[in-house]
Amino acid sequence: MFLIIQEVIKQLRQIPDFSLEMKLNLDSNLFNILTQHILNDSYKISKLRGNLRIDLNISNMNTSLRNLKGKYSILVQDKDDDCSILKLDNEKNTVIHCFYINVSVLI
Repeated sequence: MFLIIQEVIKQLRQIPDFSLEMKLNLDSNLFNILTQHILNDSYKISKLRGNLRIDLNISNMNTSLRNLKGKYSILVQDKDDDCSILKLDNEKNTVIHCFYINVSVLI
């Protein structure tokens, strides 16, 4: 896992800044049952310097494990030799997961 994180951080430092928004929407009168279980979601991805932010608005994703409906953000913050990765629940205003990595040890 650390090798993947190391590679992601290396790539983040090299690619130019960008912002991207996507919306997935399925609307069908023919397959009404299907549209109740298909995603109607929006995603926003922003990269500024070594920082990456992914905003997810998940309207309907039922898995066998749990319902993932909600508004979430994933933040990757790269500062010098330190990197933190946060997963936020924007509806509950809570941090779900937090990782802190000293990148200089990995690279």
